[in-house]
Amino acid sequence: MISSLLGAFINVTLLTRGAHWLLKKKIRSDKYRAFVVFGAVTLIDFAVWSINKDLPSAIHTMLFYYIPFLILWLLTDILRARRNKAIIQ
Repeated sequence: MISSLLGAFINVTLLTRGAHWLLKKKIRSDKYRAFVVFGAVTLIDFAVWSINKDLPSAIHTMLFYYIPFLILWLLTDILRARRNKAIIQ
């Protein structure tokens, strides 16, 4: 279980940070980009798990391993966007 959580954290971290880096010039709004990255990475991870496992198992894996880390990064990105907006103004 610990190795699954560690793998999920590494997967989500690499995908979200990479997506933020790639979308930085295309989507200027930090807050909007955070939601786009959250949705895109969720769909990518769910698609991978749906291909490799049956649907109930893929949903279980996403809900208990990936979604908590995705929400963690979403909240982190929203807080960073709010802080950056406050610094600029």
